[in-house]
Amino acid sequence: MNGVKFGAYHSFDMFNLIMNSKEIEIPEIKKIQVDIPNGHGIVDMTSFFGEPKYKNRGLKFDFTINPSVGDTYEAHDLLLTLLHGTQRKIILDEDPDFYYQGIVHVGEYKWKKGIAAVSVTCDCEPFKSEIAETVISSSVNGTKTISLYNTKKHVTPLITADTEFLFKYDGIYHQGFEGTFTIPEIELKDGRNDVEVTGVGNVTFRYTKGRL
Repeated sequence: MNGVKFGAYHSFDMFNLIMNSKEIEIPEIKKIQVDIPNGHGIVDMTSFFGEPKYKNRGLKFDFTINPSVGDTYEAHDLLLTLLHGTQRKIILDEDPDFYYQGIVHVGEYKWKKGIAAVSVTCDCEPFKSEIAETVISSSVNGTKTISLYNTKKHVTPLITADTEFLFKYDGIYHQGFEGTFTIPEIELKDGRNDVEVTGVGNVTFRYTKGRL
């Protein structure tokens, strides 16, 4: 069944909705442009902080309410009760390894020529995220370079260490400690990111990759 899951609720299994169409918007870039008085052109500062920033993206799903449920109006009521205005992870059947995160809005009940229909829209974060968390663990005895691979969305990994470590990233040293923590300056970019770790013990990096 070509459908979509809103949190724990599948569009067909829970609500008997048959998907007719869907729209996945491309998030708009937040442009930062400065006009130069008495000068030619403009200065584009969109990537001034290292990467373009994006506005939220919209998702839209058009459904027919399966007439086999009997009371299609009651099916719409259930949809409103469970989903309207709620924050959900949204997973498409055809893209099961990723989720969108956003607010769900349920549209009005429509009846035309014996067919009941409803549209569901979602105001989502710009990136879709991998459902599976990336976990990189390593034993260190001295100094070791650990390569962390990331995709489009810049992320700061959660670090768990069983002893104190010294971390070097982008040429800068950062002191770590025993326990679970983040180092804001260790922000993983798209591609390969090398982190040099010095100490004796075990360290684990956890992060969730995101792409447009």
